[in-house]
Amino acid sequence: MKEKHNPKALNLSALKYADTNVTLGFNCEPKLKLQLAQDAEKAGLTLSSYVKDLVIKSDINKQSSMPTKKENKKISGFVQTCQHSGKDFTKKRKNMIYASAKERRDFHNQKAAELRRLKSPIDRFLDKNFIILSDLVKEGEIKTFEKYELLLKGFNPNVFTHYAKYDGKICPCFYHFILPTKNPNKVTVIYQPIDFQEIQSSVPKSSKLGNIFKKLFKIN
Repeated sequence: MKEKHNPKALNLSALKYADTNVTLGFNCEPKLKLQLAQDAEKAGLTLSSYVKDLVIKSDINKQSSMPTKKENKKISGFVQTCQHSGKDFTKKRKNMIYASAKERRDFHNQKAAELRRLKSPIDRFLDKNFIILSDLVKEGEIKTFEKYELLLKGFNPNVFTHYAKYDGKICPCFYHFILPTKNPNKVTVIYQPIDFQEIQSSVPKSSKLGNIFKKLFKIN
């Protein structure tokens, strides 16, 4: 059976390759045509040119406002920016903030490395002091040394970890080693487990206590 040809049907194939303007027509209510004609007259255009401009502007706005497929995913919450690399990735779970397990590890490794770098100027002195005192004083022991003995071993009295109460006085400490200040030429070292509640309650309130080590080791 031969198909009927509709002379009014659009020839889409021909439109794809057309290089000249073509006519576009549509039916509308008389009031709408009157309104468009009045607007065209105010704009100093023919009705045809005015409607053409409206269609072109509408098409441009529609294209510029339509999000891409990737933007649609991001708007929908599927695309997340990786907290480490800064690149966008498609989430598999709602709580994902890294593109992969490797990115998560790299982020935390980088953060830990930066923390170590910032702490290292002080930590190396604390570690040295801890090693020296650990070799000299064992758990439960109380020993007294000549001040110069510790200094010759590389002991640095300018840094310490906290304060603790001993014999009614607040004393500087290196971790679980307490150093009471009595004799200016000798240093007493006491091995005592750390009491964290005591650390919180024994923070020095007087600026004079901040000079304990200066007096103990005669530091200017």
